[in-house]
Amino acid sequence: MALAVPANNSNVILPPPPQNPPTIDNVGRARRYEANMTILQLQRGTLANAPTDAECGLVAQYSLAVAAKNAPASELQCMCYISHISCVDAAPAWFHGALQAALDPILQEVQGLRGDVQMLRGEVGAMRRDLVILDNRSKGDGLRVPFAAVCNGAGNLPEPNLGLPALTNITVLNTLTQGQAAGWYQHYFPGGPANQSKAAMVNQIARYIGYSAAL
Repeated sequence: MALAVPANNSNVILPPPPQNPPTIDNVGRARRYEANMTILQLQRGTLANAPTDAECGLVAQYSLAVAAKNAPASELQCMCYISHISCVDAAPAWFHGALQAALDPILQEVQGLRGDVQMLRGEVGAMRRDLVILDNRSKGDGLRVPFAAVCNGAGNLPEPNLGLPALTNITVLNTLTQGQAAGWYQHYFPGGPANQSKAAMVNQIARYIGYSAAL
């Protein structure tokens, strides 16, 4: 049975009756009819013959019906199930497979994007660290303008509970205790040899944060 085009009192031109089953052109005309009615509905209060909510509702139902009758049976089944999903206790077996097949490429794309974002974050972090190091190199011994804090390769500063002093100038570097030097060394060079002298560790720490003169 062919679908009847609902009339209106707003002088909106009706589309021709759809074929049975409707063609894709019929779907487009129905959607355009619905859009035209919606545009006039939004002018209620300024337009004397603006369509009522009931008229727009009938046109919306008509547009959906045309699209539904045009859709292949499998797609229509999915549409009907999704539209009534809240009334169904359990999804049928066919729906899970169809949904998974549709979601798999999307999920793969999302995973790829996550990897790209993580890589970009790492690159941005490395660039920021390099800029801080370059800036520290311009500060000489850090006594007039203190060195800025430099993150390690993971983008972190030491945990506050370690009690390591901020490496703001050459004086701080020269007065690090053996334990403090070891703490900073392990922060910047995790897994590095632990049996180095304090002087060797301090020199490597100083170069890492941008101080290149001999200590």
